[in-house]
Amino acid sequence: MTFEGEWQGKSYRDKGTVLEARPNELLRITHYSPTSGLPDEPENYHTVEYGLEPVAEGTRVSIRQGNNKSDGEAAESENLWGMVLGNLKEYLET
Repeated sequence: MTFEGEWQGKSYRDKGTVLEARPNELLRITHYSPTSGLPDEPENYHTVEYGLEPVAEGTRVSIRQGNNKSDGEAAESENLWGMVLGNLKEYLET
């Protein structure tokens, strides 16, 4: 699978593989971005898990990212995914 777009004025083309898919529940993938500056090798891929869980108010969406190289990278990813989830929430509530 590929992810293409523009981030902060720069085009990107990331890639990954589906590891597990359970409709309406879970999607777990690998993710590699050449913008990381790291070689395209398995140890430089993140694992990203998207989860959906029914709750009384609707659906809870969660995202977890593994294989971060440092605490700084983990914090940066947490910030990025927070923005993604915030934008998704705003979009779905309008």
